Amino acid sequence: NFLGVLAKVDVSALLEAGRAFQQAVYAARDSAMFMTNWPERPTRIDGVMFGSRGDDVYTNADLLILDPAGDDTYSADAGSANGLQGRPLAAIVDLAGNDRYIGDRGVGPGAAVFGAAVLLDCGGDDVYHAKYVGQASAFFGVGWLEDVSGRDTYRAQAHSQAAGYGGVGYFRDAAGNDLYDVGFSGQAYAGVMGVGLLVDAAGNDRYFAGGVEHDYE
Repeated sequence: NFLGVLAKVDVSALLEAGRAFQQAVYAARDSAMFMTNWPERPTRIDGVMFGSRGDDVYTNADLLILDPAGDDTYSADAGSANGLQGRPLAAIVDLAGNDRYIGDRGVGPGAAVFGAAVLLDCGGDDVYHAKYVGQASAFFGVGWLEDVSGRDTYRAQAHSQAAGYGGVGYFRDAAGNDLYDVGFSGQAYAGVMGVGLLVDAAGNDRYFAGGVEHDYE
């Protein structure tokens, strides 16, 4: 059962791994800010996908996606960590552009199951959609999402927007007039031995929750 599985998981080790991975991703962001020789089309080198300045589409489960600009789309396995499928780490660093992050599978961009995922968007009016377990959500791990600026839209069906079960979901939006909409279990939601933290630092924001499942209580 769920509690039995939880008792066997070293949650502290998962959190420490998530912290180390988050720091490594932010260091990669700092280095990418000074890059000038970006490829003309997305190019994979040793598990790292380097994007172009155009409008790129990402669907593969790369360890790290670095993209400099353009109105990009991330979907399928891009940016999602799933240790049960052999990919416990995943990260996206997008430096600019009006991007779309589409969680069309069980685990979406910026979310993790038995692993750690980091999504860092540095600018643009972005759109986030998650079906289930997305947008800084984690089951037995760490899901980290930070959007630095822009008028962003966050929509999800469930278990998104800072939700943690046996782990941590950390969500930070630094600026902009944003929209948050989640069906249930989101917007700083904590399950068993979990932490959900949503920080919106500035802007005139709107929050909506519910309307997806019937309340049978």
